[in-house]
This record gives sequence, structure tokens and C-alpha cells, in this order.
Amino acid sequence: MSWQSINLLICQSLFFSRGSYRGREAAVGALLWLLIPVFAAIAALIYAGIAARAGKRKSGGDVEELAGYARFREAMERGHADSDAA
Repeated sequence: MSWQSINLLICQSLFFSRGSYRGREAAVGALLWLLIPVFAAIAALIYAGIAARAGKRKSGGDVEELAGYARFREAMERGHADSDAA
């Protein structure tokens, strides 16, 4: 049997069962349960994008951080120079 015929048998057993919609209801229920993580992932992506964009606005970026690090290094070098002279 090929995969197409197996898929066709599965679809017929789920959706076209005679006199009963139990297979169809099960398939729809499974699809609904699968949609929950999909919507959660989409919401997480949206939240992460908004959070990243807000974080970029608040900080001055790498330029300010590098300037602060340079000031720190200068202060530490001055501190070592002062302690060596004493």
C-alpha cells in the first residue's frame, strides 16, 4: 500500500463514517488542541518582538556602554597608579 492510499483510508475513517460523527469530532478536537500551542507560540513571538523593541529604546546602545567601560578602566588604572606611588 502506498502512503496516499493509507492517508485516504485514514481520512475516510475519520470524516466519512456512516451514521456517526464521532471520528469527525475527534479529528476536530485534535486540531483544536493543536491550535493552542500554535497560538501560544505566536503570542510569545509578538511579546518577544515588543520587549526587544522596548529594550532598544531604553538603553543608549553600545556607545554609552563602551564609554562607561572606558571610564571604569581609566579609574582602575588611576587607582593602581595611586597605590603604587604610596
